[in-house]
Amino acid sequence: MEKVVISFFNVIWFSLVSQLPNNRLLKY
Repeated sequence: MEKVVISFFNVIWFSLVSQLPNNRLLKY
């Protein structure tokens, strides 16, 4: 169950980071 929550959070996080103008600082 934890993996599902983490996956869902990663998708949201990636979406938010993609919308940031300075996403260079959040490169992983």
